[in-house]
Amino acid sequence: MIKTLCTMRPAFWPNLEYFWRMYQCHTVILTDHLLFVKQREMTVSAPFRDKMQRLRVPVRHIGRPLTIAEKEMDGQHAWRSDHIEALRSIFVNSDWQFLYMPRIQELYDRAGENLADWLYHLIVFQMEALHLKARLFTSARLRTAGDATQFVLDACSQYGCTAYRAEPQVFERDWVDRQRLEKAAISTAVFDPLPDAHILQSAAKDAALSFLMDFGPEAGYLLRQFDTSE
Repeated sequence: MIKTLCTMRPAFWPNLEYFWRMYQCHTVILTDHLLFVKQREMTVSAPFRDKMQRLRVPVRHIGRPLTIAEKEMDGQHAWRSDHIEALRSIFVNSDWQFLYMPRIQELYDRAGENLADWLYHLIVFQMEALHLKARLFTSARLRTAGDATQFVLDACSQYGCTAYRAEPQVFERDWVDRQRLEKAAISTAVFDPLPDAHILQSAAKDAALSFLMDFGPEAGYLLRQFDTSE
């Protein structure tokens, strides 16, 4: 079996497409060694039921650049309880709130100060709910010397992967050198788009949590059902 690696930024309540990319890979590395950028997907959720329904994680600013792994959340505000209240309100009519909200409450209650660590656990929860089998790692715990291409080569070697998938711009803008990977016997490909099925396309840009609240445990099987890659 070909083992495929992909690298993705950590994200806060990301959209369904985010997890569809994970679905296509055997090993996923969250690149939390990269610099934190304000008002990106790390702290602003994808929209929920309504395009204006987004949640934001307040973070501490100390006046110097920090990596995502170094960034700390603001512990001085009651944003955690505000988020729980908002999610209960957004999904008040969901038949599956009883299944997911207790776990979400646990994740918010256990939230420490480190942003990357908390996002990792939120993502694991959603991967498990969607029945994704990919292995998940964080880059801050790996050797990150050299450029992005060398990082991918090292990660493929460490995790036994012989293929690498990414978004088209990763190759188009030469963020990762496709030729260097292929010379090292690492095949490359861009992510397949989300299947052209209304039930998925209508939810593509919304938070994956909305998809889970709509379909419950069947949500992950819907991804497989419409997968035509094989």
